[in-house]
Amino acid sequence: MNDALIEYLESVSWSDKDVAQFHATMQPPFCYGRHRGPCHSTTRQAGVLILLRGEGEELSVTLTKRAANLQHHASQISFPGGGVDPGESWQMAAVRETHEEIGIASDSISVIAALEPVFVYRSNNLMFPFVATLTDDSYGITNEVEVDSTFVVKLSEVKRGQGTYSNIAYTWKPVDVPGFRVPEGVIWGATAMVLSQLLSLLDDFTG
Repeated sequence: MNDALIEYLESVSWSDKDVAQFHATMQPPFCYGRHRGPCHSTTRQAGVLILLRGEGEELSVTLTKRAANLQHHASQISFPGGGVDPGESWQMAAVRETHEEIGIASDSISVIAALEPVFVYRSNNLMFPFVATLTDDSYGITNEVEVDSTFVVKLSEVKRGQGTYSNIAYTWKPVDVPGFRVPEGVIWGATAMVLSQLLSLLDDFTG
């Protein structure tokens, strides 16, 4: 990833953009804007990493497919990350959980920006996304209890896959949801909202 893009992402404030607009394009049915909060006193705090890689002129992102037996968001495509432990910041939790889930060494992760948090009201999580790069390409052992698989996809491919997709399991019945189709499945919900925000930021990059 080139230095100009890193400097741009470091300097961008999500408050400078109408983030609600980009989130709204990807909110699932029956959401009614609840992802904007307010969240509850019992809401679980979580941090996730948007791990970007530069491949020539292309940017790719690392995503996971969650294990099928998880209580919340089973089998969905997501960013690596998880809950904040006592004494941790959201960023610290995102880095630690990424190491625990997909084995990337914490000291190879360089966080460069924070995006707007999303309140995932169905699972009562307030998700803080952080954009990061890797200083090397090493991967460790995936935590199979939490993660079914890990994959890297080009952001151009994500963008081409934007649409509305049918028969996605949500609440009490399959529904049509906005999202991004990639070979590994449909990215939707909070992950799609965050990707929509990231793509809008990258569209404005002129360096």
